[in-house]
Amino acid sequence: MRLCSAIHQITGIHGSVGDHQDRSTPRERRREAIADCASACAMTGLLRLFLDIGLLSGRPQDLPASRALLVLTGALALSTNYAVDTGFSHASQRLGFAVMQTSLLGLWIAAFLAIRRYWTRYSQTLSAVYGSNILINLVTWPLSFGPGFGALGSEVLAVALALWFAAIVTKILWHALELPLVLSALMTLTGIFISGWILITIFPLPKS
Repeated sequence: MRLCSAIHQITGIHGSVGDHQDRSTPRERRREAIADCASACAMTGLLRLFLDIGLLSGRPQDLPASRALLVLTGALALSTNYAVDTGFSHASQRLGFAVMQTSLLGLWIAAFLAIRRYWTRYSQTLSAVYGSNILINLVTWPLSFGPGFGALGSEVLAVALALWFAAIVTKILWHALELPLVLSALMTLTGIFISGWILITIFPLPKS
C-alpha cells in the first residue's frame, strides 16, 4: 500500500489506497478500483518515459516535477549503484562508494542548473538522470554475475555502457540547459571526469 501511495503522490492521482472495508459501498469500491487502475496506468506511462529517455528519444520535461519521484529515483540509483559494484570486498566500502557516487551525480547536475539559473528544473532533470543511472545498472547487473566475457570483453562492455550513459546525460542537459549539444557533451564529460577523480581519490581500488 505504501507503493500505491507513492505512485499517487508522484503522478498526482488521488484516491483511497487503504484496505477495503466491509462498510464501503459498491460505489466507493468502484471508485477505489478506478483510482488503483489509473495509478497503475500512470506508473506504466512513467516507466515508458524513463525508457524513452534512456533510448535518447525522451525529454526530462516530460517527467512530473515531483519531489517524491526524485527521492524514489535517487534511492533506487543508490541501491543499484551498490548492487553492481564488485570492486570492494567490504560492504561498508561499497556503500560509501555508492553514496558518494550518487551524491556527486546530483551535485554537478545541480551546479550546472544553478549556473544557468534553471533551478526549478532540478527535480525533473535529476529524476531523469537518476532514472538513466538505474537503467544502465539494470543492464550491467546480470552481466556482472553472469558468464565472464574475458578481460577484453569486459573492458569493451564497460566503455560501451559509459558512453551510453554519457550520451543520455548529454541529451538530458541539452534539453534542461538549452545549450548547444556539443557544449552539453563537454559539461557532461567534465562532470563525469571530476566525479571519477574524486571517487578514485577517496576510494582507491584495491590492488589485484
